[in-house]
Amino acid sequence: MQFSYLLSAFLATLAVATPVAHPDPDVAIVTARGDLYEGAGALLETRANIDTKPYELFSKVHSGLKDKEWYVFTQKFPLGENFPHNENEQNDVQKLQAKLGYSHIELVTGQVKEDKQKKDTKRDIINLTYHHLYKQQKVDNAPIGVESKTWKYDAKYDAKNFAFVKQTTKAKIDGLKDFNDKYKKDHKTYNVDNNNCLSYVNAAKSTL
Repeated sequence: MQFSYLLSAFLATLAVATPVAHPDPDVAIVTARGDLYEGAGALLETRANIDTKPYELFSKVHSGLKDKEWYVFTQKFPLGENFPHNENEQNDVQKLQAKLGYSHIELVTGQVKEDKQKKDTKRDIINLTYHHLYKQQKVDNAPIGVESKTWKYDAKYDAKNFAFVKQTTKAKIDGLKDFNDKYKKDHKTYNVDNNNCLSYVNAAKSTL
């Protein structure tokens, strides 16, 4: 009886201690890694963001940029950059510029575009356009011009020259064409005090 009991115990010990053979341990490792990659890839995989220069610039101005959305910014040009003014106005213009802290201001609009590849995401801002008021002639009571043109990246301007205004829609930006036409009809001549680049920007912002 005692011998039978010891034999049973010995066989049970062997069963526990002997590992179960696997037919193909390499496949098991690969599968396990595959499951780990698929199941928790969002936690373990770091996607690389490849940003264009415009995106890099405007993301410093506004950190909440979202794919496919449209945005409005202002761009201020530093004091000392020349814009056309005649001698009679120059003193008043310089006083206004000194008060504002810049020589000219424009609106800049554009749309965020993200292109997600297998391992990275390319981020850009497309359809960048600037909108501004300018003097058509260097004389007193000069007729104004209002235009919207393609904005191009220039490395000499950095984030401190820009400010975030708002998120908007393509339809509202497209509506600036009609707004600009009406603005020119209602504000025909340049005036340092009440029809300057800032006057236009403030009026245009309200439509966006």
